This record gives sequence, C-alpha cells and structure tokens, in this order.
Amino acid sequence: MNHGGFQAVDPLLQGLLANRALPPSLLRVVITRGGRGVWTAALRRNTLDSLSQRLLRDRLGAETVDPVSAASGMLPGWRVAVLARSPRPEVRAAVARRPEIDSDVLRMLCEDTDDEVRRAGAGNTALSFGMLDRALVVGDTAVLLGMSVNGALPETVAERLAESSSVEIRARLARNAALPAVLARRLAGDTSREVRLALLANASAPSDVIDRVYEEGLPAADIAATAVHPQVLDHLADARWSDAAVLLPMARNAACDTGTLDRMAFHNDLEVRRAALSTLRVGAATLQAYAASSDPWVRSQVARSPHCPPHLLERFRDDSAGHVRAAMARNHHCPPSLLAALCRDDNRNVRYRCARNPGTAVQYVVALVHDSDPLVAAAAATNPALPVREMHLIVSAWKSRTESASRSVDSASPNTKT
Repeated sequence: MNHGGFQAVDPLLQGLLANRALPPSLLRVVITRGGRGVWTAALRRNTLDSLSQRLLRDRLGAETVDPVSAASGMLPGWRVAVLARSPRPEVRAAVARRPEIDSDVLRMLCEDTDDEVRRAGAGNTALSFGMLDRALVVGDTAVLLGMSVNGALPETVAERLAESSSVEIRARLARNAALPAVLARRLAGDTSREVRLALLANASAPSDVIDRVYEEGLPAADIAATAVHPQVLDHLADARWSDAAVLLPMARNAACDTGTLDRMAFHNDLEVRRAALSTLRVGAATLQAYAASSDPWVRSQVARSPHCPPHLLERFRDDSAGHVRAAMARNHHCPPSLLAALCRDDNRNVRYRCARNPGTAVQYVVALVHDSDPLVAAAAATNPALPVREMHLIVSAWKSRTESASRSVDSASPNTKT
C-alpha cells in the first residue's frame, strides 16, 4: 500500500514524467499509483490537464503547487481562484501574470500585501483602465513599477509615470514598447543616465530618439550591452573596434547581428573571438573557416551551431574529442543519418545528447530508452518522439517493481499473518 510518504523516483520514470508528449491518461495512472516523489516530479511539468491537477491537489493539497504550474494556461477558473489565495507569494505572483484572469481576482492581487504580487498584477495587460487610474491615485510604488512595463498602458497613465520622481519607474517606462513617441522624446532628455540608456533597449523607440541618446556620449560598454538596435551596435563596433571591453558585452547582446559577429570571430583578441563563436549566431562562412581548428572547443562551437551545414557536420562524425561529437549530437539541425551513427557511440555523453535530440529517429530513441546506462535511458524517456507503446511499457514495468517491493515490505512486517 502507498501511504504517501516520499519515495525516490527511478530515473526512467522521472524522464517520462518530463516528456511533454506523455498522454494525460497515462500521467494520471502514474499519479494514482505513485507516492510523494512521483507527485512532486509531476508538478514540474509545464502543463497539466485539469484532471491531473485535481488528482495532485487531492494528494498534495491545494497549496502545494509549482509557480510555473500556477502560470499555466491549462488551469480551470476554480483552480486559479484557489491559487490566488496561496500563502506562497511566488505562486500568487505567477497567477497575477496570467494573461487571462478574472478581473476580480486580478483586482484582489493588485491589493496584495506582498510587493512582488502587486507589481506582477499591475503589469498584467488585462488590468482595466479604471484600476490603473485608481492605482495612480494611491501611489503604491510596487504597483507603479508594475504599471510602468504594462504593454497596454494608456497614454494618459504613461504621462503621469514619466513625471515620477523615481528613476526606476521612469527607466522601466523607457523600456516599454508601448511608450508613445512623444514621451520617448521627453525621456531622451531625462536627467538620469539610466533612463536615457533604457531607451536604447526599447525596440519601438523612434530613430531620432535613438540617435540623440547615442550621440550624447553614454558609456560605450553600457550601450554595447543594452542597445537593441543593430545599426547602433554596428556603428559602435566600427568606432570602438580595438576596445575588447566594448566588444565583449556587444557579442553577448542578443541584438548583435550576424555580420558584426562574423567580424568579431576574426578579431585579434582571443576573448572576443571566443565570445562571438559561443553565440552560435555566426554565419556559414565563419563556421567553414573554423571547422578544421586544432582547438576542440572551437570545433565544438561549430558542431553545435544551428547554422552549420550538413557537409561540415559530417566531418565531426569521427572527431577524436568526445565533447565535439556530443556537441553535434545536441544540434537539432543534425541530419538523421549522422544522429543514427552517433546513437551507437561508445561515449555516454554522445548517446545522452542523441537521446534528448527531438530529431533522433524513433527506432533509435526506442533503442536508447533500453540503453545500459540509466542516465541515457532516462534522457530517451524525455524525448517526445518516444512511441506511446514504449511509455506504457515503462509505466507497466514501474508498476510491477513497486508492487513487488510493496509485497516484500508486507511479508517482512512482523504483523504479517502466516
């Protein structure tokens, strides 16, 4: 009998519980048969159907829930109402961020005792104009901070926030893609450098605002790390090409385009070259140039790049460095024929990466779920390509083991009748 105590979950079942393709009906079988370890693992799923949620609530209690689950769009209304009253502020904050939420529940969360919950609620685009207007009158800092990033912020409310004495509120407002152009121009002359710099992180800011802020001489390294406009980064790269302190944060900036990264990949500074290659956003010509590198780390960056053409990946099939082959095995653009070869690799990490790759052919995922290494098998169990029949076999084998273990415990009990 299962008494609900914590039980360690075997790796294969844990992998299956993380599989997004696991049928809800089979998940409910596992929840019904499992103990606290299984229930906790089930809560980590990004989405849970309403019946599975109800089963977990009955076993763990209404308040025991992962914040990710609280934010899931799969929750029924009654469940949202329960979670909105959770004693855990991180759960209430997750509920407050839900794009579809009852207005009464959202109003309650905007008046919560916890600052983060009120901030989350005020940032919800479902917040009505009336609620925003009332929040301005109250002047609650946490609510104003949340409102400043609200994507549905009315212009009249944005005007009031732009006049706030709080630098943090004005800076958050400056990053808001819904910021009206007239207010962006006003904030471009803000006395705070932080506010002006924040405008460079706003992809919707007018070009004249971006030019004005860029030309006023803000610290180059800050611009390199913050700006989301490729033309700003291109211009800055040209102006500060010899300054690695500027190029390094620029390479890590997701807005840095492929052309600039390709140039950085051949920079005379080793750190800059490595930073560019590690983004996995350099072009095919750069990858071609580095494919024959004597440095295994460099080859691994080429092998895991989604832009690496198949003919280059082919040369890494028998690479002497296991982590280079593993890098190729984790590449979702790796051709199935190469993945098939890598699935039989002697290196455990290579097979592990193949097992998790959604591009691995079904027959090889099935083979890897029976791999002699438990970590490889568990990784294959997470793969959405795993056939449902194999999922049933995993659950059946688990049920047999747990029932056998339960009988062994009962037979060893001194109270067992003979």
